[in-house]
Amino acid sequence: MKKPLIVVFFVYLWCLHTAYASGVQWRGNILCLMGVPSPSHHIWNRSLMQELMQRGYNLTVLTVEIEESQPNLHFITMENVYEDVQLEWNAGRNGDGVDLKIKNPWSIVVESYDFYHFVSQKLTSTQGFQQLLDYPDNFKFSAIIHDFSLGQVMLGFVKKFNNPPLISVSPFGAPPNTWTVAGESLLAPFSPHFSTGFPAEMNFWEKMANLGVHLWDWVYRKVIFMPRETHLARRYFPGVNLEVIEQESRVILINREPLLDAGIPLPAHVVNVGGLHVDREGWLPHEIERVLSSPRPTFLFALGSNMRSDLLGEEILSKFIKVFQKLSNFTFIWKYEGRRPSNWPRNIITIDWLDQNKVLEHPNLALFITHGGLLSVQEAAWYGVPILGIPLFMDQHTNIAKAVSRGLGLDFKYLTPLQFDELERKILQIVEKKHSGRLLEIYQKHGNYRDHHAQKHSHGLKLLLSMTS
Repeated sequence: MKKPLIVVFFVYLWCLHTAYASGVQWRGNILCLMGVPSPSHHIWNRSLMQELMQRGYNLTVLTVEIEESQPNLHFITMENVYEDVQLEWNAGRNGDGVDLKIKNPWSIVVESYDFYHFVSQKLTSTQGFQQLLDYPDNFKFSAIIHDFSLGQVMLGFVKKFNNPPLISVSPFGAPPNTWTVAGESLLAPFSPHFSTGFPAEMNFWEKMANLGVHLWDWVYRKVIFMPRETHLARRYFPGVNLEVIEQESRVILINREPLLDAGIPLPAHVVNVGGLHVDREGWLPHEIERVLSSPRPTFLFALGSNMRSDLLGEEILSKFIKVFQKLSNFTFIWKYEGRRPSNWPRNIITIDWLDQNKVLEHPNLALFITHGGLLSVQEAAWYGVPILGIPLFMDQHTNIAKAVSRGLGLDFKYLTPLQFDELERKILQIVEKKHSGRLLEIYQKHGNYRDHHAQKHSHGLKLLLSMTS
């Protein structure tokens, strides 16, 4: 019995020595509640967690992602949530391929909150959730960070661990519930609701419609969604009041980009840290580096982390391939998952994963054909790469509308039947630089935004750290 204790003691001494030698000061434990089944959310949140880890905090992360733990970064995985979403939610709604039907904002609000609650039900049924639930109630956390985009049921852990300071964060821009969480519901209509597809600067009628959607969102969340979440949460956290807990957030970090979003009034404890994820380090495969360094114009085609290219359906895939093959003077890098069809054109390079941030950073990239995910559009704006947006669902229509209205690119709202001649025309329009003067002007102004972003990120981090000290 003595030998293992001696080993543990010396390991402990070694950890202290390593921390001292590296200049790290251990500051306390932080619990991160990350229940959104989206790799892009994990990328953004991980940037924040990495910063805290480097500053000497010990992080326990309850997440749907599978990652190996590191020194002072411990992951507890809520298993199989992605699989449940795919098998039980997506398959029952989209069938084979992509659902191209344009839905009205009112139904999108209902479907979104129904999905959020579906995810909460899956989160609470996992062994990972139970593992954290088994922690002693007096376990000391200096603060709790919650991705409030969804997973409100997880706020019960704030009560369980005796109400440490709550920091709410969201990579999803500023979700409609931001202002409820901040205690300032009247500020919501200043931003386009993600379901509307409206640009940052709305006209009068768009503002009126946007106000109506925000009111509907607030009512549905208040009357239907939050009571459901609370009922579910009380199975595990008796007597918990989720609405009270979420409004006790000391700091709220949101992901808005000055080049895309109009300026809005923010309460003092709501801090914009847009583009927090952009500065991540990464690398490019040799083949991709070689292609980008060639004299031929190169385009990137990527549909993000939540959409597989092979799920587009055979008909749509063949039309994309036909257009790209016709534009034989250009090289397309296509983030493509699954089996490729036969007779693949030579000017299309496929790769199932790449560091998109590093590709967009490359000075020779001429165009980004994107689904319009917020992080993707922010990265393109940051590096001055023109975009051709092909929005599919959720906030993507609004993100692309913002980018187009700011002169950052064009859109291709593909409906049924798909007008792929229009796709070719818009690609050539961007390549021929018919709007690049506007883009260059915006990008040159963005140089000032970089310093502004750095100051905002620093301010947001200081506020967060002040809550954990």
